[in-house]
Amino acid sequence: MKNYCINVNQTEFVFKSEGEYENLNISLLSSNAGVNEYLIEVDSRVEKAPLTISWKRKMLGILSFWSPTAARNRSLTQWYNPRINSSNMYYGAPVIALIKQGGENFATVALSDAINPTKILFSVNDFEEKGNVDFAVELFCEGAPAGKYSVRLCIDESSNKFWQTISNVKFWWENFYDIKQSHTTTGEYPLYSSWYNFHQNPTQDKLLEELKIAAKIGFKSVIIDDGWSYDGLGTGDYYDCGDWKFVKSKFSDFPKFVSDVHDLGIKVAVWFPVPFVGYNNPDFTKYKDKMLYLHDGFRAGIVDPRYPEIRKYIVDTYVRIVNETGIDGLKLDFIDSFKCVDKSLLITDKPAGMDVDTVENAVMKLLEEIKTAVMSIKEDFMIEFRQLYVGPEITRYSNMLRVGDCPFDLITNRVGIIDLRLMNYDLAVHADMLLWHKEEKAENCAKMLYNILFAVPQISIMLRDYPKEHLRLLTNYINYWYENKEIILHGKFVVEDIENFYSYASSENENKRISVCYVKNNIVFDGKNTDLFNATGCDYMYIDCACSGSVQTFNYFGEKIDCVKFDANTVLKLNLQQGCMAKIIKQ
Repeated sequence: MKNYCINVNQTEFVFKSEGEYENLNISLLSSNAGVNEYLIEVDSRVEKAPLTISWKRKMLGILSFWSPTAARNRSLTQWYNPRINSSNMYYGAPVIALIKQGGENFATVALSDAINPTKILFSVNDFEEKGNVDFAVELFCEGAPAGKYSVRLCIDESSNKFWQTISNVKFWWENFYDIKQSHTTTGEYPLYSSWYNFHQNPTQDKLLEELKIAAKIGFKSVIIDDGWSYDGLGTGDYYDCGDWKFVKSKFSDFPKFVSDVHDLGIKVAVWFPVPFVGYNNPDFTKYKDKMLYLHDGFRAGIVDPRYPEIRKYIVDTYVRIVNETGIDGLKLDFIDSFKCVDKSLLITDKPAGMDVDTVENAVMKLLEEIKTAVMSIKEDFMIEFRQLYVGPEITRYSNMLRVGDCPFDLITNRVGIIDLRLMNYDLAVHADMLLWHKEEKAENCAKMLYNILFAVPQISIMLRDYPKEHLRLLTNYINYWYENKEIILHGKFVVEDIENFYSYASSENENKRISVCYVKNNIVFDGKNTDLFNATGCDYMYIDCACSGSVQTFNYFGEKIDCVKFDANTVLKLNLQQGCMAKIIKQ
């Protein structure tokens, strides 16, 4: 281990190297209003050796931790177990934030390299008894490229709100990446999913009957999830996958099914685990020498996209299915399974047949080829990724980004939605599919829906088995969501209390604000007309009224309950049951 120290702009950076590096250097590129951008330059002379660069700050005022993949883990941990935000091209994003009381930024740290494997670390360093917290970035996590390497490091210690500093990182990344998502109207349609209700056993007739109900409620797209390519209920693995044909026992005529669904006014997307070829599939033998590794749990091989033959095999499969069936989208799953488990495969010299040097670059090339191919067939084609694929490079190959699986967990769904919204990408953020029991109280169903209000809704319940009041409240919710979609998805987005998993969120335009209280039960009415949803555990809300006005309350079916007037400079205690909403109007 070799240590090097350098002072830049009153910050002491410590290089910790396990390999042989030359010309290690950090220089300050810019400094403005608490935001410092540094250039890290190094010459690498080894193939596998991490390089860590660390610095310290005083342990003052920090309340919570944020990263794109932290989910509900906001804790601050000690030196022996630091918070680690790992990222590469197809997993996470190189940014973290430490937050003070009131959502104020303590420090937001980001790297410009969102392709190669990197880590950003944070810990409370009481071991030295100096009251410090430690920050670090680790480069070359899976081997160093030979020759010159440079990366930008941004440390934002401004007093802005943390959601502003995170959003600013996205604009900073635009200096290095062509962050242009393919925004589609289709991607913003409320979506019915076959996953939690059918799991691995979707069938043509039952699904069509479901979609007839979904169409009446207002759903305009569907994802046919896992199970369509093999007989039976499924075994939890992918032993037979690879050629991707719709099994006749479940879909006797899939093109006819797609046509029937189109007649209902619903677009159709289909799920694919991109890297898998099952042990029992004929293509496994064909490509067994072009695998990154074998996944015995899934009983499938993970193909190596560095081979053009592999990429062509995948792209041709999707093009064939789009042309044969007329589908409108792909749900591309398990992209993060593309990785080198065997580090010996991290090679410098490409073997015969490979045309890309790293897995990360190969995944980029594969996704670009998929997107180009399917978009040439249908311009408004849907491509859905899930939450872990959230970096500035990979997101430009999709137009829908969904929260990771969290069935029945409304808090994780809410946190995931808000985390994705804070990244400020120009694509449709989708909730994970809502699932609830058919005997659930209607007010609890409404609260689940309010927890996903600021995303495109996805539902995965068996509609024909659920009571009429559930379908009625769902219809009212979808109608409201459509009427206010532009504000909900594209308005100015504000959140509060990350330490409480966001106790409040709102989105607004120049004329209207839509607010949801999740934990706190008080708001300030400043004169902008506001729709207020109660997703708390309280049956009343306090409204600090800066001006006079009136409040109309509604139940979860959209039926008016009451109307109350209030004067300026008063605090109104409003009777508003859980799951209900209020329209606050200035007089």
